[in-house]
Amino acid sequence: MAREILVASADPQFLDSVRRQFEEAGVSLRLLDHLPDLSGLMAAGAIQAAVLDLDLSPKPPWEILSQSRLHPQTAKIPIVAVTGLYTNPRFVIEGLKAGAVEYLLKPVDPRVLAARVEALASAMERRRKAGGAWVLRTPDDRILLDLRAHKCVVRGPGGKEEEAGLSPKEFSLLAALLGRYGELVRKEELMRVLWPSATKTTRSNEITLAQFIAHLRQKVPALRERLKTVWGLGFRLE
Repeated sequence: MAREILVASADPQFLDSVRRQFEEAGVSLRLLDHLPDLSGLMAAGAIQAAVLDLDLSPKPPWEILSQSRLHPQTAKIPIVAVTGLYTNPRFVIEGLKAGAVEYLLKPVDPRVLAARVEALASAMERRRKAGGAWVLRTPDDRILLDLRAHKCVVRGPGGKEEEAGLSPKEFSLLAALLGRYGELVRKEELMRVLWPSATKTTRSNEITLAQFIAHLRQKVPALRERLKTVWGLGFRLE
């Protein structure tokens, strides 16, 4: 299946470097010189990811990002935001909360951009193929979650398999992270996994979430290098 990535930017230097990098990787690009709204993203069809240059907008386009997350046709498209204008840390946080799964500041190394987009698009494709599958796994099969048996299997470097003894909440937390492999999962989302009936997040819940993450890294050693903390925002499994 041909891979196609939507790239919206009016920066010719950025577009040229990105085009060359993706073409070398065998990825087709659909280029726009404007920032697509929700209808524009829907019209793009079966794209695997979108790279949006926020500098196309005279004001932070958080509404565009948040709208895309609410519509079922666009909700699962990984959106990578790039900008040389909205670089304040407050903008980074707002952009990620609005729906971008990555927020990269210019100048962007096209190799880094291509690697991130490739990881996100591959994760989306795996989820599409898995559909309602009962098994979640990392791309290299080092970690496997059997959702039906509620079992976590870890495969060591020599191929030896061991079961990690996870509590029900630890298992649910890892399933949420592994189900969105390569994406930032916000801490508010993870807290809702742990406490579905909670009406608001608290400092106590944040501390307990951090303890659960520490337990996961301890019980599943393969997570120590893969489960990244995005400070103030959440976690990413990669």
